[in-house]
Amino acid sequence: MNEKVKAFWSGYGRTCFHNAQEVADRARVTLEEAEEGIAELLEIGAIKTSGSWLGLPAYRHSHGHDFWKAEA
Repeated sequence: MNEKVKAFWSGYGRTCFHNAQEVADRARVTLEEAEEGIAELLEIGAIKTSGSWLGLPAYRHSHGHDFWKAEA
């Protein structure tokens, strides 16, 4: 997993829903890296889909998920 993408969701990403472009911009990774990180986090349930934001699929943090408990 891309550590910058994981760090985004561990910090700023906890507060709201975000699309892949915003994750890429804020985590300072490529859009492809952001999408790959999002896919990995979705697969394990650490984030969830949450409609769309600026025309792109949006995601939100899964508070209380075991993945985040292990990171704390």
